[in-house]
Amino acid sequence: MTEFPGNPRLSAIHEELEAAKVERNRVLAELGEKALPVLTGNLAFTELLAKIDMLATQTEALKKEERDLLVAKDLHEREEKERMAIRTCPQCKTVSAEGARFCEECGVKVGELPREFCKTCCTMNHPGMKFCGECGDKLAVLN
Repeated sequence: MTEFPGNPRLSAIHEELEAAKVERNRVLAELGEKALPVLTGNLAFTELLAKIDMLATQTEALKKEERDLLVAKDLHEREEKERMAIRTCPQCKTVSAEGARFCEECGVKVGELPREFCKTCCTMNHPGMKFCGECGDKLAVLN
């Protein structure tokens, strides 16, 4: 029964060990949560309680940093979509070089956001739509 490589029993044992480790950590966390009120104020646990407080503070700081980075990433992606929409020909959909004023393929004017581009969610909608199919916001009106 020792067939290698990729022995199925070895993989199964690995998965069982991982599951047992996850379950052990879950049970320890549950035990700790239930014991925490009893241990608060006990000098023997002061150092561990201080670590818990430090980890809670660190976790909140990391969550805030993560939120800020996700907002920055979303803004960057929106700006990139807008740059691509400005460079995309409204007629033949060819993406022209940055700064081009006319489509390199068919000669139609480019460099403006097409009416179909939703500035709220950066979705490119079908021609003639009055509202964005993704977020429902009203699309810009052509002059």
